[in-house]
Amino acid sequence: MTFKSILDYIYLLLLLVNLLVLLSKFNILGRYRIFVAIIGISFVTEVFKKVVGQVPYRPAINHLYIPTELLLLVIYYFMLLQTRTYRVVTLSLGLLALAILIYLNIRENGIWMKPDYSDFVVCGIAVCVFVGVFFMELFNQKEYIELKNYPDFWINAANLLFYGGCLFVMGMNGYVRSYNPDLAKQLWSINNTLNLLLYILYLVGFLCIKKKPSYL
Repeated sequence: MTFKSILDYIYLLLLLVNLLVLLSKFNILGRYRIFVAIIGISFVTEVFKKVVGQVPYRPAINHLYIPTELLLLVIYYFMLLQTRTYRVVTLSLGLLALAILIYLNIRENGIWMKPDYSDFVVCGIAVCVFVGVFFMELFNQKEYIELKNYPDFWINAANLLFYGGCLFVMGMNGYVRSYNPDLAKQLWSINNTLNLLLYILYLVGFLCIKKKPSYL
């Protein structure tokens, strides 16, 4: 078994642990129930890709997953944000990003069956803006919030690190791969590491949900 295979199984195990933690707290999740769908779909997608292997339609699996995840995140941020202006900005940007993702896939010579990560770049930029809006609203709050026990802080820290960190790797992957495949492969390890970090921080956030918080 290769090191990459071990990391893949750790990743699947981490997804499963996140999902089990959420399900164990389902009755008190409130808006966090959206993450049952996000992580459940991610887990099923990863297992399916492992089962089918390197089939020709493998890129289409990723291109279907990305807009699905973005839509669910838009719903989460719309429920999370309290300021009307911020909610409108988030919803508008989310719908615009989804429209761009659809166009990238269905246009002539689209990315549907190609290992092209331009849809992730669009998604990543949108999510980074959502995170920025969340922190702007958080910093403007007068109410004291203990961040270490605030699930949304950990979720948004995870999103910022993952989507912000992967933007360069995913965005430049095709270009770098065409000139230096070995370097592209090495850079891809950054994405794998950030993926693990994403779900570790998610797990920290989900473990903070001990009872129904007053801010839900």
